[in-house]
Amino acid sequence: MNEPNPSQPPAGRREASPYEGPETAAPMETGKKPRALFSLFVDGLLVLTASFFVFIYLAGHFVEVMQTHPGAFGYGYFVGSLILPVTALVFLRTVKGCSVRALSFVIIAFVFFLFLMEVVKNVQEQAQAAVGREKGEIEQVYVLNRAYQTVVPDGWRQDASIRPSADVTMVDHQLGAACSISGQARSDLPAGLTLEQHVERLRKAFVEDEVETSVSEVDARQVGGMPALGFRATEKTTEHTITYWVVVVETPDYFIEFFMWAEMDIFVMVEERFKNILHYFERTPDSP
Repeated sequence: MNEPNPSQPPAGRREASPYEGPETAAPMETGKKPRALFSLFVDGLLVLTASFFVFIYLAGHFVEVMQTHPGAFGYGYFVGSLILPVTALVFLRTVKGCSVRALSFVIIAFVFFLFLMEVVKNVQEQAQAAVGREKGEIEQVYVLNRAYQTVVPDGWRQDASIRPSADVTMVDHQLGAACSISGQARSDLPAGLTLEQHVERLRKAFVEDEVETSVSEVDARQVGGMPALGFRATEKTTEHTITYWVVVVETPDYFIEFFMWAEMDIFVMVEERFKNILHYFERTPDSP
């Protein structure tokens, strides 16, 4: 039997060369881990920003839709308006293989573009209105003995027969849309009546109406630099569906009521006209 020779290495083991160093693991490539963490941080930041933009857009869009179309129709209209953008995102992600980062950029750019277009539109409308007033092309109407003023939408006419109790009533006879403005002296109302209570009385009158009516919640705004509250209501009869927009502006001595109405499908077409009436409502410059 052969005895193992201690001077020889065991079978299968190679004797280390005096010129070879100890075996070491392959060195890790430097810089990859920090770059991966930075990329993950950027992706997360983009997703959070895109989510914030989407939330702001959807919240504003939902409020606008529900004010214009209160009730079940408004919910359906809101959901339907999301079908196209959601389909586009799914297509870009699944078919085109866009990364999460690329989709985030697309969402941010799209919402920012919508916001920018709205700003440009408002600036253009204000500039056109200013030029029109200087040239006398825009008709002005006055309320409460010329203490306050606003504009008459292009193509509309004053017609006191529509609502004789109002100070001013403007009508588009072709479309069947109208806006009446009237001032309620606070001295003629119960003492201490607040704006919130006054608006709730008007809102309750719609709720208690005999016809089928849906009424939105009250929203706060500023009109001519003065506090205001408003709500929308939709009345359905066998022949018509009318959308009303009621806004009440608070002044030291009056509650100034705006009643704006049209057929529901027409209301969407003339809503910008209603907004302009409110936007240009202000105290007359030479009023005491």
